[in-house]
Order: sequence, then structure tokens, then C-alpha cells
Amino acid sequence: MILKKIIFSMIAISAIILTGVYLFSNNVPLSGNPIDTMLHDQKVVLNIIGKTGSNSGFFEDARVEFMKKNKNIEINYIGLGTFEAVDYITDDNDVDAWLSADESAVDILRSEYSKSHEGKNIVLEASPIVTSPLVFVGWEERLKKLGDIDIKILNNIVSGGKSWDELGGNPNWGFFNFSHTNPVDSNSGMQFISLLIYDYYNQNVIPKKELTVEDIANNKVMEYIKAFEKNTAKQIDGSGKFIDTMVQYGPSKYDLGVIYEYYALANIKNAQGRWGKLKVLYPNPTIWSNRPFIILNIQTSTSKKIAALKDFRDFLLSEDIQRKAMQEGYRPANTAIADLSYMEKEFGPFGFRKDISSAVSTPSIEVIESIRNLIKRVQ
Repeated sequence: MILKKIIFSMIAISAIILTGVYLFSNNVPLSGNPIDTMLHDQKVVLNIIGKTGSNSGFFEDARVEFMKKNKNIEINYIGLGTFEAVDYITDDNDVDAWLSADESAVDILRSEYSKSHEGKNIVLEASPIVTSPLVFVGWEERLKKLGDIDIKILNNIVSGGKSWDELGGNPNWGFFNFSHTNPVDSNSGMQFISLLIYDYYNQNVIPKKELTVEDIANNKVMEYIKAFEKNTAKQIDGSGKFIDTMVQYGPSKYDLGVIYEYYALANIKNAQGRWGKLKVLYPNPTIWSNRPFIILNIQTSTSKKIAALKDFRDFLLSEDIQRKAMQEGYRPANTAIADLSYMEKEFGPFGFRKDISSAVSTPSIEVIESIRNLIKRVQ
């Protein structure tokens, strides 16, 4: 009889422990018991990839404001470039979401993660937060000497190793310094290389609506890119770091660069008076990107974490926050905000254009990988 009571007590205790572990690990809402309430109100910590460079004021301000309104949620940002982020997530580091530079990152991440995790889909949801075209950014005094510039003209200048004396500028400016982010590690650099390849086919073969792997695996294309890349200034891994360097060091580093519009506009006022006036120009065609908020399906995901991530995503897409984003040069992804007159007024003097006349398709993940492999061959 005593043995039966002992066994019964052990079973009851085990059931209580297992129930507690289940409720705690799965974040199931608990009763009004003080101990239950304490467990339920524990702070949710979210690690989100996406903050890079000094341009990140909007996302940092949004993070702080959201946490003030949600005391039980803590958000930590991790600054990584596109392909660094893919490796970081694929290596099973502690991360819950990714605010990526472009929608192509969603397919890249799915593909790379699936290869090393038995076909598992790491992406739970992905929603655009802001949008941006790729732009040229440069110093007005020097841009005036170039006149209208497009990819073809730029290629002739850079591949030809032209000096400012040859371009009608001040001989003391030396050689024309152009650069972009490293295409192997940064999405904006990869997208610029895709624009160069589109231009190659426009000028030499048949214009392409979309690039294929076969279009990249072409020796003439490789020589075309190699001639351009050998004369670019030192490349930096991330767009945030790139614009920081441009603002800090001026034309001694770069006369002209190419990055996402929001990186340029978010920092353009900081550059005024340091080295002259910084302006943006629009390649024709350009290429669009957005910044999707990617909620990850990882082992440590819980219903509580996922709910908090969705709340933060919805907060970023709210009209009030989207209008704040425009103040830093981000085009809103929330289609309820169609009026960009604020951006025209604020950034028009620096070259901002509301309407984009022409844009090419974002490359597929197979083409992106081919471009990265091409760059590795010519670097």
C-alpha cells in the first residue's frame, strides 16, 4: 500500500513538472496564479539581423519606440551584409528574424538553408518594409564635369582608366574614382554588376529582359566585367559602411559610387559642407529592391516570439512609422501612403526623383550565384 502511494506521488509530481515544462517552453497563456503570471510575463528577447551603418536611425528609433510600448519585448540588432547574414543563419546562430536588403535574399536563404538542413524551409513569413532603387551618388562639383551619365558612359570611363584631366576636370583630382560594394558579400554590389551585364548585352548582342546563367557564363562577359573591376576603387562589404566612408573621406576615396537610394538620402545631409554637395543620379535602367522583414522558422521559435515578431513587423508598416521612414529617405512599402511630396521637397535639391522611368528584373538566385562566382574569378 505504501509502495503504491509512493508510485502514485512520483507519477503526479512528474506530470506537474512535464506540464510546467510544456507550458513554459510553448508560451501557453497561464492562469492568474502569481507564479504563472511571472513566467508568462518574462521578457521576450528577439535577435534581428539588419542594422548596418550610421544610416540606421529609422530602424533604431523604431526599435526603441516599439520597446517603450512593449516593455516585455527586447530587440537586439545584428549588423551583417546580405551574404554574411545567409551564412550566419545557415550556421544556426541565435537569430529570430532578418531585415534584409532585398527580396532576393528570401530565395537565397531558403535555398542555402535547405541544402544543409535536409530540405527544411527556414522562412516562415517575409513582408516588404520599405523600397528603393539603386542609384549613383557623387560629388556635385565633379558630376557637373561628367554631364549626363549612364552605365555605358560609366563603363567607358572606368574600364578606360580615365583621369579627370581627360574628362575635362581638375588635373589635381587625379584618376576618376568609382566603386561599389563587394558583389560577393553585398547585394547592392551584386545588383550593380547585373546592370553592367544587362548593358553589355544591350550594347553588343541582343537586349535582355531577364538574365540567365548562360548569359553570365560567357567569356566575353567575364572580360568585360574584369576590365571594369580592375579600375574600381577599394570595395567595401556593406552599403552602410560604403556611404559612411564616402561621407567621412569625401572624393579622396570615391568620386562616384552606387548604392541603394535610401542609404544615400539618409546620409546626404551629413555630407553637405564637408566635401561639397553630395547628389544622387538614377541609372537608366535601374533595379528595384525592398527590405523584407523575414520571420525565421528556427528551433528556438515559440508562439510568443513569433507573435512579438509579427507585432514589430506591423509596427514598422504602420502609417506613422512609414512616414517617419520617409524623413530618412526610405520609400514606404505601405501602399496606403502614395504621397511622396515630402521626399520631393526634402531631397529634391539633392537629385531625388519620385518617378523611375525604367528598371530591370531582379536576378534569380541561380543568376546571383553565377554573378558571385564570376566576380570571384576576376577579383
